[in-house]
Amino acid sequence: MPLIKHPKQERVAEASELKEIIVHEWKNPTTEPDKPVIVIDEDAGRFGATHVTVIWDQWQGMTQRERAGIVMDACEEVLSNEELRDVTLAMGLTKDEADRMHIQYHEGARV
Repeated sequence: MPLIKHPKQERVAEASELKEIIVHEWKNPTTEPDKPVIVIDEDAGRFGATHVTVIWDQWQGMTQRERAGIVMDACEEVLSNEELRDVTLAMGLTKDEADRMHIQYHEGARV
């Protein structure tokens, strides 16, 4: 099977700002509708994998690869090294995308 290597892409200009907003919301959660919703599924599959999904309409117009990079950057800032090792999936979705994927993200919802 061939090995396909994608070249490193430049991060979008606002990546650092978006990451900081996610980190702030992760550390100081609010209920403001325009803030990112961080969904952490610590029992995602076997072996204690953790999935981190950030639901936020600010992702509009960004690729999944860009979104995932920003989410992982936020994870690196918030999580301990041990917790970070368990993250097997990081993604960013708009509310419409999360709804289409049936990802529950409202208060009191279970993932």
